[in-house]
Amino acid sequence: MTVGVRSCSSPWSYVDGEDLSALLKRIGRFPEDKAAEIARQVCAGLAAAHDKGILHRDLKPANIMLDGDGRVRLMDFSLASVGTVSDVRAGTPAYMAPEQLQGREVTTRSDIFALGLVLYELFTGRRVFTAKTIAELVSQHESGVTTSMTDVVKTIDPTVERVIQRCLDPDPSRRPVSALAVAAQLSADPLAAALAAGETPSPEMIAAAGGEAAALSACGALSWAAGAVAALLLVAAISDRTSIAGRVPVTLSADVLADRARQAREGFGHTAAFADDAFGFRSDGDYLARAARNPSSNLLTSLPTGRPAAMRFWYRTSPQLLIPLDDTSRVVMSDPPSVLGGMVALELDTAGRVLFFLAVPRQIEPPADVTTPTANWRKAFELAGLPPDSFTETTPQWTPRTHSDERKAWSGEWPELPGVPIRIEAAAYRGQVTTFDVVAPWSRATREVPLASTAIPWVALFGGVIVSLLPVGAVWMAWRNWQAGRGDGRGAVKTGGVVTLMTLLTWVLSPPHIADINVEVNRFFIAVGYALFNGALVLSVYLAVEPHVRRLWPTALITWSRITTGRWRRDPMLGRDIVIGAGLGIGLAAMSLVYELLPAVLGWPERLPGTLELGSLLGVREWLVSVVNRLLWALQNGLVGIMMLTLVRMVLGRWPLTSRLARPWPLALFVTALFTIVSNRTGSLSTYFWLDWMVGALISFVLVSSVVGWGLLANVLTFFFYLCTTALLLTLDSSRLYFAGSAWLMALLVGIVLIGYRWSRADEPLFG
Repeated sequence: MTVGVRSCSSPWSYVDGEDLSALLKRIGRFPEDKAAEIARQVCAGLAAAHDKGILHRDLKPANIMLDGDGRVRLMDFSLASVGTVSDVRAGTPAYMAPEQLQGREVTTRSDIFALGLVLYELFTGRRVFTAKTIAELVSQHESGVTTSMTDVVKTIDPTVERVIQRCLDPDPSRRPVSALAVAAQLSADPLAAALAAGETPSPEMIAAAGGEAAALSACGALSWAAGAVAALLLVAAISDRTSIAGRVPVTLSADVLADRARQAREGFGHTAAFADDAFGFRSDGDYLARAARNPSSNLLTSLPTGRPAAMRFWYRTSPQLLIPLDDTSRVVMSDPPSVLGGMVALELDTAGRVLFFLAVPRQIEPPADVTTPTANWRKAFELAGLPPDSFTETTPQWTPRTHSDERKAWSGEWPELPGVPIRIEAAAYRGQVTTFDVVAPWSRATREVPLASTAIPWVALFGGVIVSLLPVGAVWMAWRNWQAGRGDGRGAVKTGGVVTLMTLLTWVLSPPHIADINVEVNRFFIAVGYALFNGALVLSVYLAVEPHVRRLWPTALITWSRITTGRWRRDPMLGRDIVIGAGLGIGLAAMSLVYELLPAVLGWPERLPGTLELGSLLGVREWLVSVVNRLLWALQNGLVGIMMLTLVRMVLGRWPLTSRLARPWPLALFVTALFTIVSNRTGSLSTYFWLDWMVGALISFVLVSSVVGWGLLANVLTFFFYLCTTALLLTLDSSRLYFAGSAWLMALLVGIVLIGYRWSRADEPLFG
């Protein structure tokens, strides 16, 4: 039966043309380019039917027509079915798949087998099977022996033959997953067939796109890889000049400083045993803020002396386990609060000199001695590394944080920075020092806060509502896409799962854990809940926007789809993205650090050193947590970035006046301008305004361009390399305490680059 396709005016319409069976009998076979064009249209039509859940079940040349305009029409859906198929063997035996011929099942893979038979005839002009009876046909199917297409037509592209042979695989699971995946491998432009047909390409089809032409040449791959390694060495060489850990002398390890803190605790008269302790590093934000507001001061030039202290080491002890009130956080200086009798907290500079001391007296007051001893204030000055004779006693201004029976205060100057006044605020109880605080002009009275207003600013309220509605909107859009069969469920689950595991891994690696099994189990469940929420949110956002990315911007997902579909091992395009991501990310980091040195070269006030991630000073576990966190943030930033780009592209493409901006590179410039305005890097010094603006625009443009030019995975890797090299401590100086962590990080990054370079060369020689 030969019928036309449905039209708007009548159930059936006449098609002026000729079916492929008659054409093949008349001309023998089609030229390869024409055969490929027809094949892509047949694939698009079959894919459209499959997307609606329709199985054709009788695909053959006689049911495919070419109309007068050369367009392909799939005909005769009289045997088509939706859902469960009861009459499995219905159809034309010569074009049935083995499983259909044997009466076992009929699926979309059965139509793919029939598609392979049709394509074989298109390119060769011959049938695959020449059996005259059902028994002979079954025998030929079981033998699995078919005549090679190149034995029939010598000039056929081996790629075409490979994809058709995959369609004819007796095992349905080894056939291509969809008709569009077949079209992708037949097309010179792998996505052209689906996009030209107005179809959204499947993840499998996108994964099959790209080909070797999208990979790098030997010269290109070597240039990107060498550039990344050279930029990494440059970053490590100048990081000591631009980071706070490099500017401040850090000659004592965390363990040594912790021992100094314990000695200082005893020196202040607190010798009781403790059950738990904790320590870490932090930068002094008040000091750095004053240095930024007063660039002409000597605050930055005094950094190499270590005092005033821009970096502080904190140490705490407690008669009970230190359990943070925040179940998702670790112990810090302020959490848990110092409220239990016997708790002690100190802050030292990097040379081990006391900057702050706090001890909480017992709640039940012990019997008073006949004479109340006097606190040893000279010892306190000695522990702080300050000459007591250079200070003048004055009236206390800050009330102590704990109960005391003696208050003291002294005024003087920093020995290393004459002219900068400091004040010592101190208190004692029963002869034991309870408070000793070195107060500088920039020190804030953190307990002196204004009365909080109960009114919520409308801007904050609006922002809170938007942030709350975003997950709800993402879940709603994801559900709609899932119901409509548009979402890449496998990719979403894998992406959400990776985010969940990485979030949980940061908790597992984060030291220290609580030495109370009940508390630790409770914190573990909270961490699991947070990780699951984080993963579910990413999964929802992915499902909500990914179909639009796949429809509007499929080339940006090629390597990403190869990972989610399991085709990532030794893939040349994946290798390309690795070396390009490394080159862009580390190159941006090198440019940023060179820019930090630029004011000094131009004779302007120098910039503040970057505080960076100081966890590398505490050991390997902290370093691992930092790296995993950067990978997690890079993944989230990349996903959010491409989805924002796609949404902006969808909005701009709606109106004729803005449609030109929806093209890839105009879009990159437009979004760069938006990002620069919203998150420009303007510092506190007006001298740097235009430089900050231009550098911020350049960074935004490179990050956006990595998506437009190479896709989502390249963007994620660009973020990862950039975050690792700008936020973690790097150095080439083997005398630095963080040199070991720096060496491990550099080895990791270089190893990733080398793997990327090796994969980008595929089976070709490494150097051309």
